[in-house]
Amino acid sequence: MNGGGEESGADEMPVTLADVEAARERIADVVHRTPLDTSRTFAEMSGAASVGLKLETAQRTGSFKIRGAYNRMAQLSAAEREGGDRRTGRTRRPGV
Repeated sequence: MNGGGEESGADEMPVTLADVEAARERIADVVHRTPLDTSRTFAEMSGAASVGLKLETAQRTGSFKIRGAYNRMAQLSAAEREGGDRRTGRTRRPGV
């Protein structure tokens, strides 16, 4: 992940294991560890030996979005944090 506030696009570098591990550390105190369940139905449909389903509805927000949103916000510079709309909590860029 570039973490530099650039828009994502086709020329963006792929996510590495180090990116995932760093994100996991950044969000560890904010998100709940959620259970992993398996689905025989999805495994059969996909031809995979096993399919795991991450039960993100167990998050306080009820979705996985807290992971990516908090990870991104934690990487903002002070100038980027100041660029948001403090009245609504919205940023000027959609999807951030």
